[in-house]
Amino acid sequence: MADYQQSLLESAELLEDMAGKLRPSQMAAFVLSLSATVSNECNVRQKKVLKDLDKLTKEREVQRG
Repeated sequence: MADYQQSLLESAELLEDMAGKLRPSQMAAFVLSLSATVSNECNVRQKKVLKDLDKLTKEREVQRG
């Protein structure tokens, strides 16, 4: 989680640095790309959490017999 937060911080800093250097259309493309990256990362993490939850649920069912 710390790596993800660090990556977001770096992206925000890059966005701030680029704000005055890009045309509006370039900035929009950058923001959309960043948004897609964040969304993808959230989906990957959600799948992992659901997989872990499923595993724990199955283990608990086995323990209950």
